[in-house]
Amino acid sequence: MSENTVDPQQYVIKQEPYYEAVGDEVELYTAAYNARMPMMLKGPTGCGKSRFVEYMAYKLQRPLITVACNEDMTASDLVGRFLLDKDGTKWQDGPLATAARIGAEVDPGIRHLRSRKPAHPDEGRERQQRQEGRKQATRP
Repeated sequence: MSENTVDPQQYVIKQEPYYEAVGDEVELYTAAYNARMPMMLKGPTGCGKSRFVEYMAYKLQRPLITVACNEDMTASDLVGRFLLDKDGTKWQDGPLATAARIGAEVDPGIRHLRSRKPAHPDEGRERQQRQEGRKQATRP
């Protein structure tokens, strides 16, 4: 068991992220959240899944832990691992264990895993430009 105490407030979004609803997704997500129904978002890289989850975490005032996943990630990267230090062996929580400690296990829709690897080389640049508020770049 970890000796570290985690302050859930460090994971609460303080400033409202920009998100423009395109349908009734906010109401559907809120209804699923209130019913404690897990929700999975699926879509191509850069379509707004992460921004939507960030917005909903802000709106619901829930902690959000975002994990940058890659093909080399292991279960221990998510759950945690034992580390050696000068005093012996010590447990280090991973992001999922941290989420469980701050109550995210009762809000499964707020946990979010995403891949940082763009599907197309220009997608990373396009996403950055959208996040900076510039006009959306188009791919030829």
